[in-house]
Amino acid sequence: MNRQDNIEQIIITVADEFSVDPMDVVSVNGVNTVRVIEARQVCALFLRDLMLSSDIGSLLGKRGHQYLSGAISAVTKKATKDPDFADRVLNLHDKIHAEGWLCSP
Repeated sequence: MNRQDNIEQIIITVADEFSVDPMDVVSVNGVNTVRVIEARQVCALFLRDLMLSSDIGSLLGKRGHQYLSGAISAVTKKATKDPDFADRVLNLHDKIHAEGWLCSP
């Protein structure tokens, strides 16, 4: 798989975990339910190893490089307070790493 395929697989996998449409995760005018926002933030967390921060913001329908730091902060804060959310993120981390999607050829 190439880098673009890895990015797409991460978005699809995270969207599936949060039961949202991957198109909503990357859409500028997409749905902004709690689940979509959380999926978008978790995607940003994983994509930081594959993309520039400004590109992550653009891909996820947001503007600017500031989105990445805010998303990581939000995921960290929620994971600290919500063990179920933390488990979801850890399970996604394990799956994404097992599939090798964070490795660029």
